[in-house]
Amino acid sequence: DGKVQICPLDQKVQPLQIIPFSDKLPILSVCVDKDEEFAFFGNSIGNIRVLKLNKEPNKYKFYLTITEHISAISHIDCSTELNLWASASIDGYINIYTLTLCKLIRSIKVPTNKCNYVFLSSSPLPAIAVITEENNISEIFVYSINGKLLIRHKEQAILSCPIIINDLNKNDYISYIINDSVIIRSIPTLIRQVCVDGIKHIYAIYPSEDMRI
Repeated sequence: DGKVQICPLDQKVQPLQIIPFSDKLPILSVCVDKDEEFAFFGNSIGNIRVLKLNKEPNKYKFYLTITEHISAISHIDCSTELNLWASASIDGYINIYTLTLCKLIRSIKVPTNKCNYVFLSSSPLPAIAVITEENNISEIFVYSINGKLLIRHKEQAILSCPIIINDLNKNDYISYIINDSVIIRSIPTLIRQVCVDGIKHIYAIYPSEDMRI
């Protein structure tokens, strides 16, 4: 119904803050930058609302509305290291914006018709990882920040729970679940680093904060 709820972990603070958007359209993607200064909300017609946050949940401010996409927003990702954020829409477009001014600097059309996920990677090289799903096949595309396609990899199944993880040297890897396996690939090369096979009913993967587990 176009509402977003902010729930503090500390229940001694205000227990709930509801942010209503006037168009009442479904919110399909939410992202908050690491410094918790901006929040991004993508809806079902391709608009992205940007809010400036405050340490107190009820003191947010509407910043602006992004209208460059023309179809539903499937995923949003931010990178404070690159000072960028990226949005993916289901018609196959990736838009890259500056983090503070939200200025559009680049739009990328992937070869397939649908984008499901977009991730910004800063180490060892700045890159954009895109995951698409079509006809029960998944593909991972890696682009340079300038929009050049560096590599693509195809999986003969739909992958789930994709996340970006780091090693102790802060190098980025993309990790996901597919066919009872957990696969970890380096970015930007997509070389497979780890594969754990034969574990049924995996629903989620998540790294510890120190990246040791």
